Amino acid sequence: MRFKNGFEIHCRLQWAGRVFLVLLLPSVLAKTKLSSKIKMSMKYYDIKACDNVVHYFRFTKVDYRMVDGGDVVDTDCYVDVDVKYLKMIFVQLQRCSGGVGRNQCEYFTGLKWTTNLCELATAKNMLWTPFVDKITPTFKCPYKAGFHQLRNATLDLSSFEKEGFHLPWERYIWKVHLRVLNEMDQIALCFNGTFEVRRVLVRKES
Repeated sequence: MRFKNGFEIHCRLQWAGRVFLVLLLPSVLAKTKLSSKIKMSMKYYDIKACDNVVHYFRFTKVDYRMVDGGDVVDTDCYVDVDVKYLKMIFVQLQRCSGGVGRNQCEYFTGLKWTTNLCELATAKNMLWTPFVDKITPTFKCPYKAGFHQLRNATLDLSSFEKEGFHLPWERYIWKVHLRVLNEMDQIALCFNGTFEVRRVLVRKES
């Protein structure tokens, strides 16, 4: 049966369009590949300046936002003493099961650094790098007292794992205590925080 020319041309155009899509699709997929990886992300519950020791640090604002499956921190704060150089950085971790009450948390570990701390604080690929890199004005020794901001700050726990420190992050809620001393043994920075760690699947187009 012979169809009119218009209908015949329409059918041929449809067929040609389908062939074109079949030929084009592999090249499009080759350019747009979906890749995925597991990222260790932070869930922050609170970050507060220490209230049981004399120190020279205070928050005026602390906010948390979720970005790419994990929390980032925005803070406004004051350091009320000059820092010529860092004399000591001390971190203590407690792990908590089922909550963060006094009877639910136990001491886990303490870490102390006392050598080349100005260089260590600004080193790349460290636990604290994505925190320090977000400080305005840029952190470097000597560091002047005054108003400081952090935007989109977080911790990079994957750096611990890359160095072979595989801790049971996901099994607990963690409480951290951080204390930083300047050259005069003054506590220039002191805060306590509570956080959880989650592994998040991140998909990217390349």
